[in-house]
Amino acid sequence: YDVSSSSLSFVNITSADVGMMIDAAAESPPMKNVVVDGARRGYVIDTQRGDGLHRITGASAVNSLESGFTITGEGDVQFEDCLSSSNGRHGFELLTTGSLSMYSSSAFSNSHDGVFLNGSSSFSVQQSLLGGNGAAGLRALRRSSSSSDQFTLHLRSINITSHFYDPAILLTTADNMDFLLAESNLYENANGALIFGGTTSASQVQLINNRWVKNSGPTVHFGLVQGGTILVEQNTFEENRGKQQREAVVDIMSDADAESKIVINNNTWRNNQIEGLVRFEVMGGRQPKVSISHNSFIDNHATVVVDVAVLNQPSISNNNFADPQSSCELAAIAEHPENEFGKTAQNSRCDLRVGSTSRPIVTSPSTNVFPPLTETYNQIKTSSSPYIIDGDVDIPAETIVVVDKGNSIGFYGNAGMNINGKLYINGTPSEPVELFGGEGAPWKGLKLEKGGHLFLSNVIIRDAHLGALLNSDSVTLHNVTFIRSLLHAIELGPEYCKGEICTLDMGNSTIRDAFGSALMVDYRQRAVPLVISNGNFINNSETAIEFQAPAGEITIKDVLIRNGGGNGIWLEERPDEGLEAVRIERVRIEDEERGEVGLYISSKQAKKVEIIDSTFVRNTVPSAVIDLDMTTPVSFFNFSGNRFRNNSQVVTAISCVGCSSGIISKNEWTQNNRDHDGTSLFVEFKRLASQEKEPSILIDNNKFDSNAGESAMAFSSDDDRPIAAVLHQNLFLNNNNTRAVIVTDTPDSSLLLNTFENPLSLFDLEVMFGDGGKHLNATKNKWTNDPPGILDGTHSKNKGFVNLGSTPAVTSLPTLITPLSADCATVNYCPSLCLCSSGWSSPTCSLRVPTCPLNCSDHGACVGSQCICELGWIGQSCETATCSGVGDCSQHGVCVGKDKCECADGWSG
Repeated sequence: YDVSSSSLSFVNITSADVGMMIDAAAESPPMKNVVVDGARRGYVIDTQRGDGLHRITGASAVNSLESGFTITGEGDVQFEDCLSSSNGRHGFELLTTGSLSMYSSSAFSNSHDGVFLNGSSSFSVQQSLLGGNGAAGLRALRRSSSSSDQFTLHLRSINITSHFYDPAILLTTADNMDFLLAESNLYENANGALIFGGTTSASQVQLINNRWVKNSGPTVHFGLVQGGTILVEQNTFEENRGKQQREAVVDIMSDADAESKIVINNNTWRNNQIEGLVRFEVMGGRQPKVSISHNSFIDNHATVVVDVAVLNQPSISNNNFADPQSSCELAAIAEHPENEFGKTAQNSRCDLRVGSTSRPIVTSPSTNVFPPLTETYNQIKTSSSPYIIDGDVDIPAETIVVVDKGNSIGFYGNAGMNINGKLYINGTPSEPVELFGGEGAPWKGLKLEKGGHLFLSNVIIRDAHLGALLNSDSVTLHNVTFIRSLLHAIELGPEYCKGEICTLDMGNSTIRDAFGSALMVDYRQRAVPLVISNGNFINNSETAIEFQAPAGEITIKDVLIRNGGGNGIWLEERPDEGLEAVRIERVRIEDEERGEVGLYISSKQAKKVEIIDSTFVRNTVPSAVIDLDMTTPVSFFNFSGNRFRNNSQVVTAISCVGCSSGIISKNEWTQNNRDHDGTSLFVEFKRLASQEKEPSILIDNNKFDSNAGESAMAFSSDDDRPIAAVLHQNLFLNNNNTRAVIVTDTPDSSLLLNTFENPLSLFDLEVMFGDGGKHLNATKNKWTNDPPGILDGTHSKNKGFVNLGSTPAVTSLPTLITPLSADCATVNYCPSLCLCSSGWSSPTCSLRVPTCPLNCSDHGACVGSQCICELGWIGQSCETATCSGVGDCSQHGVCVGKDKCECADGWSG
């Protein structure tokens, strides 16, 4: 069929075996907005040499069982404005040996590679996106028959992001290759960004003016350079992280018979957390000619920033090193004084500014062997050279070891220290004590056994497998810094606490760059109260504070959590454990982007949950999620004095099913949801079928200012099981909500004395009731407009009610976190309960007993000594029933009870 005069525009092809097939020698028709959806194979195009350039424009392939686009044969193909997404195999499967080009196209969310290239000798990509594919963003293979031909791969102005299982770009063989990557962004790829997996021989590789941000694993890795040139120039490497030992941002291995020239110039490296930034390894053959100049290394956390110790004559000049948290900034066999180092830099053991060696040796005269512990009292005096430990050190019971300020102790051969006696390490802020792994390798760490005592002040613990395993609570920490722990920085073992109360005061210590959970609390056989306080958790790869099986009463206070790769605080009750109470106080969680949530608490048994005076800033995951699904209605929660600013998604989600009471008071939500998605506060408060007494929640004196998103607050409950909910004296100011400032499906709530000043929001209030005839008490509020604009409803000014028709209701907590896998089994224990003084109530005696007359006759809520009556009741103490629900007896009878009429003679109904 001659398609030379045909074109396709605005065509949808669905559920076909092959969405579109173009045979060899056929010309591809011009296309615009052509979509193949749900086919077994999307587009299949067979090409042959000499039949001209196949232009594929405006084509999309989505949800194919196999690849979205498959190109075979020997012809040349150009893609422009094409999309391949959510396909079961590759986005673009390019098997032709002809030349290929791609412009303004995208491949994302495909099960395998975004682009799979096998056979072509020339491929160029410009202004395109590869994201979130199941394997690599771009995978390039060389057929054996074409490996001797030059392979040209040019990538300009592309974005490659969110690949978790394979690298963003994977080149299996790069021999005889002209490779260019320029003006592109590679960010948040979890298993490497650019990997030259095989040999690189007789090739020209240029990496120019790219941004490499928040990638994990080796950022740029050359498996084996066997000749050619490599240029890395004007790139920015920022916030990239290592996952394993011996990884670097730019890692080059060579084994060359031919000459290799490598130039790394004018790049910026900032806030990377990985073992090395630039590292060379020479496996054999000729040494490469290396020039590293005019680079800026700023605030990186590495074992060795630049490691050229295996190179005989590298040119290292005019670089700026300012990495105070790194163990070593330059490792080389000769000094390179023509570089600039920070004025406050410490003596790093492989930093050639102080003449030390990049690879210390145990027998070197510049080191000391750690003395044997033969006395009851052993003092390790200050030494200008590091102490060396090449086997486990045991401190027996009754033995005391004191380490003086300014010492460095290196652990070799995976050695560690077991403490049954007493260990005192007395550093100072100006002369800390450093414990590190020899030659950059990990070491076991400190293990405090039951009965042992540990005192650490101004200590730096680097590169330990497990920084400190604590099986005794006889611990004093002050200004300790844990850096790059492989498993955990601190682990509280099962024997940690045997007293009546358990505390871990971290003494303003900092855990940063841990590869596992920073602080792990093991299963505790006896759930005594536990208090964790005064710690900083920064840039860790997994959860900051994690519990294997949270139980008893847990308090976390005065803690900073910043930029973690997992979650901030994770408390998920196990079915066979009893979590009695949680208190989060003065905690700050900020810049959480890569995990699931900042703070997560899930329980079926906790009697009280309190989040107080805490701050959540710039989190792009939900900041706080509280999920209480109680087996018995005894829980109380208090959410007060917290501040939320510049966060995204559902910022705060509180779900309490079966709680007896709750307070959300004096919190502030400011400038959240600027992407116009989500809500600042979601509250789900539901009554169990077994709850006899009506549960109550008070939301008062909160401030919602300048938030965007669908709503500032959403409130949900069950229609058929009433609750008492009061929203009182809240401020809603300058919010820009696309749906409404408040969205609720709860007729059992009362809005009293709230202020609405939101000229940019569509509505102040949206009410969604499951059936008609429901009323919402909205008395004495100040609305943005008078009468207020309320979605699909009417506002009765004289009574303050909103009466709406039937609308689907909000019924459940948004699916933010995976729910508990099983219900909690019955646990028999005698909880600690408060006997309250006169005038106070609640499980914590923190609520004043209502002072309203007759306690509002059990037909209303007491707010500020004033009764807010339930529907159907009026009077100062809500003592008088009304028949408003039955038309006030149609004026032909007397109301003798709530909605119960005694009809006059001659009338019935």
